[in-house]
Amino acid sequence: MVDMRATDVLVTFLGRVPKDEGGRYRKTQYDFGDGSPVEPVAFFGWTLQKFLRPKRLLILGTSGSMWDHLFEGDLDLGEHGETNRLMLIASVSDMNVTQAQLDALAPLLARHLGCEVDLVIIPYCRIEAEQADLLRIMAERVKTGEHVHLDVTHGFRHLPMLSLLSALHLRLRHQAHIEGIWYGSYDPDTGKAPVYQIDGLLRIADWLQALSSFDKDGDYGVFAPLLIADGLPDDKAQALKRASFAENTLNFGQARERLHTVLKPIHELGGVSALYAPLLYERIGWIREQNDATRLARLTRTALDKGDLMRAAILLPRAFLERMKQPGESTVKYDILDSIEKEFREGKRGLEHLQGDYEQAKRIRNALAHGARPKHSDIRRALANPEALQSMLDRLIRKLIT
Repeated sequence: MVDMRATDVLVTFLGRVPKDEGGRYRKTQYDFGDGSPVEPVAFFGWTLQKFLRPKRLLILGTSGSMWDHLFEGDLDLGEHGETNRLMLIASVSDMNVTQAQLDALAPLLARHLGCEVDLVIIPYCRIEAEQADLLRIMAERVKTGEHVHLDVTHGFRHLPMLSLLSALHLRLRHQAHIEGIWYGSYDPDTGKAPVYQIDGLLRIADWLQALSSFDKDGDYGVFAPLLIADGLPDDKAQALKRASFAENTLNFGQARERLHTVLKPIHELGGVSALYAPLLYERIGWIREQNDATRLARLTRTALDKGDLMRAAILLPRAFLERMKQPGESTVKYDILDSIEKEFREGKRGLEHLQGDYEQAKRIRNALAHGARPKHSDIRRALANPEALQSMLDRLIRKLIT
């Protein structure tokens, strides 16, 4: 159900549909699927404007779009602005409509429709610079926090793809709320024209962005709103966020417990979440390892592989101590970790020849965690070169926990 109250701006593209034998643009009767009668129009933007009742209508088109139809076709404007309208008709025929012409006529549409109207010339978006210009034009005309609907029915075939990017750009730059992406489809074989909401494209983009964000900082919380949108209960979403906090504070047992509580509910979801759930499972696959040592070793290796050197360095000494844990010992208590480390240094636990490697791992961790200048030259050299640090951590991981 569309919330008409949440429509500040309707952004729609004006193309150039074929004309009939009488020289008029072909009209189509669009169908929203709710049984309500809809008058045939050549420009779907009018139908959507009546349906959504936006406060502002932004119509984007090239210098060759059917701008004349806005004033001569679907709407009856009488003789108002006749001189400017006749000049516009000639410019449309020559495909050289100017912004000044549209600025002069926009108030006429605004009075007739009862909302603000912006008519804006855009480039043909054939090259990268023109495509970027479209995003700039749209961003300049959408205010921070506005609720926006996008209609991608008309215009060139590549404009819907650019419109999706524009929607993401508006959300990033202006925190705009993209409430709907609309497409009025026409089937020439049947003559039917169902109206589709293709907001799922944004949901897919959201998932891709969330996966990228997680791979960077390891915060499961970025998935919570996406999963909630597909039916995940709020308490399970909170468990996901708390699991992230527990993991980041090195409380891996608690993180694992909370992640286990959300696996089944996520598996039962539909929508876009069902498509991307397997990728989420891959990222929390460490909880399926047989014991704490192998789980923590996997987290350490994953952090290094994705370039999170800080996290890999912090996890490595802890993962090594987990490896030496004996049956029945719990490393939840830090005094147990201290005891294991003490026995290792005294040669009573673990392999003595690894003590030098362990101390080097701890020196890296301390240098990164505390930001102090390392006393040892090998650590200073590694911290001065990301490739050298990556290589050193890789060697230590291979020796200490694999």
